[in-house]
Amino acid sequence: MPIDRSYTDVEKEIIKRLAGTPGLARLYDAVRKDENNPSLLHAVAEFVMHDYQSASGTNIGQPYEGILTISDIRCMHQDFEEGLNMSQQMAERLLLFRLVEVYERQIETYKAETLCFKLNTCSITETNDPRFAKVETEFEENFDFEETEDIFTKKYLIFPNFLDLFGYVTLVINPGAALKQKNGKYSQDKCIMVHIGNEDQMYRYLDRVIPRIEKLLDLFLGLHADEKGYLGMDKSQIKQEIRYFDTLHRTDRPYQVIHLLEKFLVTEKPLNDFEAILEEIKKNPRTLHQIDGIRIEMLTTVELAIREGKDEPRKHLLETVRRAGEISRQKRIQREREEAIAAERRQLKRFRPDENDM
Repeated sequence: MPIDRSYTDVEKEIIKRLAGTPGLARLYDAVRKDENNPSLLHAVAEFVMHDYQSASGTNIGQPYEGILTISDIRCMHQDFEEGLNMSQQMAERLLLFRLVEVYERQIETYKAETLCFKLNTCSITETNDPRFAKVETEFEENFDFEETEDIFTKKYLIFPNFLDLFGYVTLVINPGAALKQKNGKYSQDKCIMVHIGNEDQMYRYLDRVIPRIEKLLDLFLGLHADEKGYLGMDKSQIKQEIRYFDTLHRTDRPYQVIHLLEKFLVTEKPLNDFEAILEEIKKNPRTLHQIDGIRIEMLTTVELAIREGKDEPRKHLLETVRRAGEISRQKRIQREREEAIAAERRQLKRFRPDENDM
C-alpha cells in the first residue's frame, strides 16, 4: 500500500520550524510518514520540545532561560539508538534545566547567605580565552551595580560547571575573607574554595577555572569597591581544596552533578559542613538509585508539560519519536541476535571434524 504523502497541519508546522536547517527540513519532509526509517530520528533531533525561563532570586545570581530538544528527551529516556550519545551540549541543556528548580528548593534557612550561579557562568570553562575577554564581556552583559547585590556579603557562592563531558562544582566559602579593605579590617575566617569533581580530569579543570573564577570575583568586587571601601583581592587568603566523587558513565554525569547540588542545598546541613555531606553521598548504598531517580523525574516533568500543553507539533513528535526509537531498538536486538547465531555457527563449523578425515 503506498505511503500517504499528504500533509497534516502539524507536519506543515514542524517543517516550518525546521526551516532554519533546510537540509533537516527536507529530510523530515521525505521520511515524516515512515517511522521505520531511522532518518526520522536524525531529522528532528534538534527540534525544540520545551523552553523555560526564570528570574534571579534571593539565592539565584542571574536570570535563566533554556530549551530542551528531541535529543535531550531521548537521552533522558536512555534511547541511544542510531548513534545517539550524550554530548557536551546535551549535558549542559539538561543540567541548566534542573538547576533552577534545585536552587529554588534550597532550605529557607540558608537562602539569604547563599548565591548560586548559572552553569559555566561567564565562560569560566572557556579554553580559547587567554585574556579572559569572554569572562569580562559576559559579566558586563549579565551584572551591573544597580541590579547586582554585593556577593561578598554572602557566606557561600556556588559555581556548577560541565567541562569536556565531566561535571564539577566549585564552592566558595566566606568570599569576603579574601578582601583588602580601606579600614584595614580583616576577617577572622578563611576564604575556602572547594573544587569537587572527577579525579582524573581535576587538574585540567583547576588550571582553566581557578584563574577565571578569581577574575570573576575581581569583576564583582569592582561593582561595589567605592561604596564599600574594597581595595582588592588578597589571593593569599584563599585556601584551595579538592574533593573527588566517583566517575560515572558519561550518560549519568549531568544527573550526578544535580544530585550533589541537591544534597548541598536541600538539606538541613550548612554548606561549610560539605565534608559530612560528601561522606554521606559516598557511603549511601542508594546514591546510584537516587541519581537515576533524578533522570526519571526530569523526564516525567518534561513529558507531562508537553502532553498537557497546547503545542501540537511537540505532542506529535513526542509519540512519533518514541515509536521510531522503539522500532530501531527492536531492529538492533534482532540484528545482534542474528549476528550472534551466525558467529556461533561459524565457530561450530570451525571445530567440526571434516568427514573426509573420518
